[in-house]
Amino acid sequence: MTVPERYQSPEVRTLPSFMPEEWVQELGAWLYDHRDRLLRAGDPSGEHTFGWSIAGIDIVAPELVAPFRRALLEAVKPAGPVDVDITALMLHHDCRVGWHHDDVATDTAFDFTFCALPRMFEGGELEFLAGDAIEPKNNQLALFSHAAQRRVRQVRCYSASAVSARWALTGSVMAARRAVAPSDPDERAQRARLATPATEPDPD
Repeated sequence: MTVPERYQSPEVRTLPSFMPEEWVQELGAWLYDHRDRLLRAGDPSGEHTFGWSIAGIDIVAPELVAPFRRALLEAVKPAGPVDVDITALMLHHDCRVGWHHDDVATDTAFDFTFCALPRMFEGGELEFLAGDAIEPKNNQLALFSHAAQRRVRQVRCYSASAVSARWALTGSVMAARRAVAPSDPDERAQRARLATPATEPDPD
């Protein structure tokens, strides 16, 4: 009997100092200055995911995120055309991501973590069901199968400021499903929605 991939010990690649430090600082400053765009992520009960996010950050801030997207594809080395999903995720005090996986085993998931130095939180490890855990470090990329069952442990911050949070760019690199023409009304609507500042309270 074959054990489903989500229960196996995953093959994880961690790439420290993944991006130029100047770019990481620019990304952090942009997210802090635009934290009014952060939307509460997860289910109302907080059982699965509890945090703040900007979905499609590469659409919201394409010039800023473009260097990361290029470096990510160089690291993954996909065999053909791909779709890249990138979300900016802030996990502040008591925030977490519950156990989850994706059934598309050929997709590559990623978690690029960055934070203030010295680090101002505890917890936040990327944990896999087989027991492996990755400590969240500044400017570190983790690559793994999207089918791997995983979670992010609860974060405990030292201050109420958003600066002390566990920040990440997270998502997946997937074989292209379909081509979307620039004139596609769904894409135009998505871009307009993502470009509109959120009305949620400031997490700071």
